[in-house]
Amino acid sequence: MTLDTKREYFRQGWFRFAARIFFTAAIPVLFFWVCLVNGARIKGIQNLRGLRSAVSVCNHVHKMDSALIASAFYPRKPVFPTRPEKVYRIFPGIIFNLLGCVSIPRTPGETHTFFREMKRMLNEGKIVHFFPEGFISPYGKELQSFKRGAFFLAAQAQAPVVPMAISFHEPRGGYKIIRKKPVMLLTIGEPMQPVSPNVKEDESARAEAVCQRMLEMLK
Repeated sequence: MTLDTKREYFRQGWFRFAARIFFTAAIPVLFFWVCLVNGARIKGIQNLRGLRSAVSVCNHVHKMDSALIASAFYPRKPVFPTRPEKVYRIFPGIIFNLLGCVSIPRTPGETHTFFREMKRMLNEGKIVHFFPEGFISPYGKELQSFKRGAFFLAAQAQAPVVPMAISFHEPRGGYKIIRKKPVMLLTIGEPMQPVSPNVKEDESARAEAVCQRMLEMLK
């Protein structure tokens, strides 16, 4: 969904096929590294059962938190809107595209195209994941202000929003020997359904409700 035709290899059927193969093979490896080697855990994964399409949101606090979130959805492949410089370069852009990343709008003129494409993906039954704070706060314990894009999209598509939160805890058991830094715990909340057909009302109400739920999960 980029306007840069020199970087639209990921639109081709062969690339989509390669991306599925790569994702299917890569996520178990990342899960092994993040969870089994580094001790990260996932709580509330039952809340994803039966979920057709949704917008999921989480705080962005670790360079491997996307891998943890992708592991929670596996074998489904979420779409991760991310910074343009990670997507448009040949390298590492190809890797990010293989893992399901797409560029967030670079200009106001791209915004309409972006949300139209994301809505289409939701209508096709996909998961679109946002880090609504808009930046990474390594090992952060507090939520920052949310940008409205995720909730605007969910309201437009009348899709559920899945709140997630990553907190940090001291290593347990044998991980105390090999880990000095805190380990991640990804908590997944119940999907929040649309509350109003009015886009502005639904966007505002669910943004506030999701923020409160994430704060509870961080505690």
